[in-house]
Amino acid sequence: MGIVIRQSIWGSLFSYTGVILGYLATLVLFPKYFSIEEIGLIRLIVSNAMMFLPLAVVGMNGTWIKIFPYLQETKDLRGKVLSYQLMIVLTTCFCIALVTTLLKDPLGGLFESKSPLYKDYLYVSLIILIAQALFEFFSSYSTTHLNIIVPNFLRETLLRIINILDILLFGFGLITFDGFIEILIINYALSTFIIVIYTVVKQGFRVNFNKLLRKAWRRKINKFSGFILTLGTGGSIISNVGFLITSIFLGLTENGILTTCIFIGLVIEMPKRIASQIITPFISTFLKHGDIEELRKTYSSTSVNLFLIGSLIGIGIVTNVVDLFSIIPQGNEFMAGYWVVVLVVISKVTNMYFGVSSEILMYSRYRKLMLNILIITSILVIISNLVFIPTLGLLGAGIAYFLPMFISQIVRVFWIRKLFNFPFFVLSHWKTIIPILASLFFALLFNPEMTIAIKIVVRSMLTTAIFLALALPLKISPELNMTLKKAFDIILPVRKQ
Repeated sequence: MGIVIRQSIWGSLFSYTGVILGYLATLVLFPKYFSIEEIGLIRLIVSNAMMFLPLAVVGMNGTWIKIFPYLQETKDLRGKVLSYQLMIVLTTCFCIALVTTLLKDPLGGLFESKSPLYKDYLYVSLIILIAQALFEFFSSYSTTHLNIIVPNFLRETLLRIINILDILLFGFGLITFDGFIEILIINYALSTFIIVIYTVVKQGFRVNFNKLLRKAWRRKINKFSGFILTLGTGGSIISNVGFLITSIFLGLTENGILTTCIFIGLVIEMPKRIASQIITPFISTFLKHGDIEELRKTYSSTSVNLFLIGSLIGIGIVTNVVDLFSIIPQGNEFMAGYWVVVLVVISKVTNMYFGVSSEILMYSRYRKLMLNILIITSILVIISNLVFIPTLGLLGAGIAYFLPMFISQIVRVFWIRKLFNFPFFVLSHWKTIIPILASLFFALLFNPEMTIAIKIVVRSMLTTAIFLALALPLKISPELNMTLKKAFDIILPVRKQ
């Protein structure tokens, strides 16, 4: 258990460090040294690679994690499985590279009207895609050997540190834009090189091409990888297709604004990601033993706590974003994405409200239902982007981000209610409205004459104080009350007489 706790602590540390570095790069350095069109181009290069990543890795990363427990005592079979999976990934990457090369002109033609610069950088997306596919595959091997520290460090921290250095080199005129892109390629390739060396040297990654893997094992791998592939592709489309369609219909400048504004709202999700890692094993156990009452308590408790945290962070973002735009480089240009930020915040807060509903469906016998919901959501995302972006511009991109996700969340919670008889609302949800409205109302009215940076800090602190001052007496979250009480006892210990 100690190794799990240690890995979780370090993994979370690298994740939050990555968020801080990401904010520094996205809100300060990129706008300072690059035009918004160049920012949009860079984001498009990376997002297009990430959108096709599930296709390139063919679900083999998740499949390895699934079947590893059955291979721990059989090194020979383990080597054959790794060989088979690695060959599938490499073959798929080769096919994607071949298709991209053959269709370079038609693919570039999609961007000819609004984003003509991108056609010269198609190969960059391809190289990043292949590097990340191998990274994800070897990372899954590291994960099964109880090490998430190295993959998380490479993915969340090292990648962003080198990215910041790359930006600074460009900003000081030491490299050209093409030089920046070349270092961007090296950055992704370096992470892949390190994880490959680490798994081979430190964790005993070995392949075995002496004999062909038995048909039964190939069938088992292919079946589960198909499930993972569909799941990953749906999630990737939801996350990235908006950037692609924005670049095609509006241009790279608008894509630069969109990607920056969406990134601002993503910080709301961080507590849920960490909570999901901790709670998922409990969900799996409750479902295995049919302990629906404990599952209900977990669902309701996480929903309330995540809704509280998400609402507080969301209020801080919405009420400070105008001031934030006024002090960052090219902030007036980013102001065009204000409503994108608002819609992203609403989407993320509602997602926090619905708690671990997706995790419950995924680990229950209704996992195919969750897969169907994801597929339908992906289709809705594509349709929404094609309908709203050409007609409403950036606002349409925000609507296309929010609407399908909200519908998906409603559908998920409907099935949670139908299948498990969990309530849509508990009393604590209704109580939460009081601190939300009060702190939001205060934050919107709070506009004293002071330096903008200081105003953001003061507004955030006072808003948090009001929020907690109302939430604690209402006893919305026993966990929150207990945590803060322990914190106060440490900070202000009560002396015994």
